[in-house]
Amino acid sequence: MATTKGESVMGALQFMNQDGEWESFPDVDVLQHYKTIRDTVKASGITTRCCLCNREFDVSEIVITGGSLTTGFTWSCPDCHAVTLETNVPK
Repeated sequence: MATTKGESVMGALQFMNQDGEWESFPDVDVLQHYKTIRDTVKASGITTRCCLCNREFDVSEIVITGGSLTTGFTWSCPDCHAVTLETNVPK
């Protein structure tokens, strides 16, 4: 599979369903949706600052390290790897 500069090939887990047909997880539509979200975030130019090293960076550089919709998410700084907990969940 050929790729253009700046494009990576994402793999998909394949499994055989109950009908004996091979399916990919996530499917191609989901992967395309994730790529669209990623590109939109990169184009937005939104930045944030690390609470420890104070480095300003683009939000597309954030690495989600855990959490859930109910408890909030943790993410780490791309430079110092400090972990921050975002809890915007109503209590």
